[in-house]
Amino acid sequence: MSAVFRIISSLAVLSATAAYPSNTFPLHRRQSEITRRGFSKGSASLLSTQLGEVVDVEVNLGGQSFLVELDLGSSDLWVVGDGYKCIDPSTNGILPQSSCLYGNKTYSPSETFFPIPNQNFGVFYGAGIAAGILGNDTVTFANISVPRQKVGIAQSTTNQGDGVNSGLLGLAYPALTSAHPGTSIDNTTFLYNRIPYDPLLFNMANQGLIEPFFSLAIERTSFDEATGPGGLLSIGEIAPVPHSHEWASTPVVILPDIPINVTANISQISYWALEIQGVYYGNRQSPVKSNCTTEPANLDHLSKNDTSFNGILDNGNLLTFLPAAVAEAVNAQFSPPATLAEGTYTWSVPCNATAPAFGLEIARQIFWHDARDMIINNGDGTCSSPIARAEDVTLDGFVGHFIGIQFFKNVLAVFDFGKDEIRLAART
Repeated sequence: MSAVFRIISSLAVLSATAAYPSNTFPLHRRQSEITRRGFSKGSASLLSTQLGEVVDVEVNLGGQSFLVELDLGSSDLWVVGDGYKCIDPSTNGILPQSSCLYGNKTYSPSETFFPIPNQNFGVFYGAGIAAGILGNDTVTFANISVPRQKVGIAQSTTNQGDGVNSGLLGLAYPALTSAHPGTSIDNTTFLYNRIPYDPLLFNMANQGLIEPFFSLAIERTSFDEATGPGGLLSIGEIAPVPHSHEWASTPVVILPDIPINVTANISQISYWALEIQGVYYGNRQSPVKSNCTTEPANLDHLSKNDTSFNGILDNGNLLTFLPAAVAEAVNAQFSPPATLAEGTYTWSVPCNATAPAFGLEIARQIFWHDARDMIINNGDGTCSSPIARAEDVTLDGFVGHFIGIQFFKNVLAVFDFGKDEIRLAART
């Protein structure tokens, strides 16, 4: 649903969730392969839901298959367990399970599941919380199986589903995992007092099963398409999608301003964060090539903010949160201009507005957003800009510049946790 500091996602979702007919968009899993060095590699197809706001993927826990939301902005793998309680976040009352909008599959403890003594699972997202048992089980993902993987089995949760999925697979670093000491914990402290562990892909790599990187290619659905093919996640290989042959490589950075008690009291890599060197924006009538990373057409008619900042790549976030001055300037370039919705941090635009050109400079290359990714269909006849002010959403003084899902519809991204490096190529 969301990163630890992500304060939107499903809170901003206005669209109705459509049921997923299993015979319409099958989740094909490519057969895993063994490389010459003995590593496995494989790909898993994604399902796009909620009008392109969420992508789900299939994972198997102890012989039981589930769809889970794929999230770069968190680190845990968890699913809802049999008999879980759906909690009203405003009253703490218990609601019918259907109110939490998860799919109809829940986890029953398997023969390979072993609870971890004196630890529990509790995760906080901007969209809600999930809490329950922490244990080890055999997990299969992209046809690669890993024994003794730590997983959370949610016994209580707030509304975080999309009508299809039954949990979440986080792909960020171990510092953001959500194991806690003891048999119970106050849910207001889920961000803190962590016992870090190796998330799924990190565990696969540490057991010598895969090379330590994965790639992500998210597909764009049509404006009013509730569900559809969502792209590919590939492990130990580059997702086979058309892309530029010019790659931008940049190190993963430590976020200096993040509260240290959120990252297990150590200043360390936690999110897939990188340096954003500049932001380009302006009238889309300016001669800018779509999805071009090098030598785009004349930039003279565009504005540029060249004050660098750290950005957090987070496909689980619907919006992109930029420094306030930059976000306001970009939103002013819509025709007609976007307006801040009263009492919120989202900016409204007419669904037939003309979107501005918008590009992020990373490692001296510019990654442009397609115009189709600059207007979000809220599902109720209204639309929004994907750009918001980071200062409107903070935690303990931390201002997070999250780069949301629309960015990923324009790039092929490689996340290398062996080198602590991110590589990006424009989609073609």
